[in-house]
Amino acid sequence: MLKIGTAILFGGLALYALLNQPTWSVIAVRLMVDAGLLLIVLASMAMRRPFTL
Repeated sequence: MLKIGTAILFGGLALYALLNQPTWSVIAVRLMVDAGLLLIVLASMAMRRPFTL
């Protein structure tokens, strides 16, 4: 779950960056990554298969 989720997260961010040429600050990138990882954690808990097991 974690490997697939992070691949989708970083792939999506990379695709967005290639298509739109955004000017992101370091804080903005960290916020997006942390929010994406939070969604992965919450989704794995909702499916009753936490990735920490």
